[in-house]
Amino acid sequence: MQEQQRLAEEVGEPLFITIRLVYDGFIEVEVQTFTDRHGLATGYSLPETLAAAVEALLYLDEVRESLFR
Repeated sequence: MQEQQRLAEEVGEPLFITIRLVYDGFIEVEVQTFTDRHGLATGYSLPETLAAAVEALLYLDEVRESLFR
């Protein structure tokens, strides 16, 4: 819960976090906000993959912002 709260503060709103175990320890993490912002990452380490998914969400925010200026 503390990690979810920390990530919500970083992103600016609460997050849904979905973790999928793909195979042989490989995981997929998707983060989604109430306003339909998304981030997705894959890897073998949950903390690193979660951080990468949040980073992807923030990067996509930047891309969207640059497209709609």
